This record gives sequence, C-alpha cells and structure tokens, in this order.
Amino acid sequence: MDPRVKTGLPGLTQQFTLSLEAYRGMEETYAAAMEAKNLRSQISAAINHVGRGPLAESLSKLDKAIVAIAGETRSGGDGGGGGGVDLRDTNFTRLNGAFASLLETLQSADLPATAPTVNAAVETQKALANLKAKWAELKTKDLASINANLRLANQPELAP
Repeated sequence: MDPRVKTGLPGLTQQFTLSLEAYRGMEETYAAAMEAKNLRSQISAAINHVGRGPLAESLSKLDKAIVAIAGETRSGGDGGGGGGVDLRDTNFTRLNGAFASLLETLQSADLPATAPTVNAAVETQKALANLKAKWAELKTKDLASINANLRLANQPELAP
C-alpha cells in the first residue's frame, strides 16, 4: 500500500470485505455458467439422439430456460461485460461481468468504498442469491422431469 494513503483500518477493512465478496461472486457465477454450458452440451447431444418429438421439444425448452438463467457462455469472450448491468434481468454471465467491474472499482484505490459502490455490492449479491435459487429450482424440478422422460425413452440422463 502506498504510504501516502491515509485511509483508516475501518475503510480498508470494508474495501477488503467487499472485494473478497466480489471475487467470490465471480467464482460462483463462473462455476454456474460453466455448469450450464456443460448441461447445454448434453442437451444438444440428447436432442440429436432422440430426433423430433415431444422429448426433443422438452429438451429444447429446458435449454432456453438454462440460457435465461446462465446466459450465453462464449469461450474467449469478455464474460458478458462490464458496468451498467441491469440487475433486474441478469444472468450468471452478465453478473460475472458486474462482479468483475465492482472488484476493479474497489481495487482501483486504497480508499473507503463510496455509497454507490456499497449499494452496487449489495445489489449484485442479491442478484446472485436470486439466480442461485432459480438455478437450484431448475435442476431439482425441470431437470428431474426431463431425466424421468429420458429414462422412459431408454436414453442417458443429463447430469449438471
């Protein structure tokens, strides 16, 4: 830390805590997005294997639900991008970018976090909790239903 910085321990503690939460948020959103990407690959293979019909339509519907929660994951991309993320309608990929922007803001100077930065940290954590709940519900309800139908059709089950 720059010796010219006169930020007190409470300000630095707040900066550290918010930074750590943002970093962990990045880890969680990335892991969930990769889990969704893996599941979408399995769905694509299952659709190709079962052909047309109600099961393929159900798989396609599940794929769309996954995209709504996880977003489109692209290799080599920017992860869904920086600031200005609308947290009312976000997904894991966009939220990952919001956490990255928040972390960058927090680490740009050894100063206490501003009120808007603290608010952004709180809102991103709320959005993460909401998405995690939706993701868990999709895996326990929708995925279980699809897997039951796949078993009936003697097809391999999907595993997140």
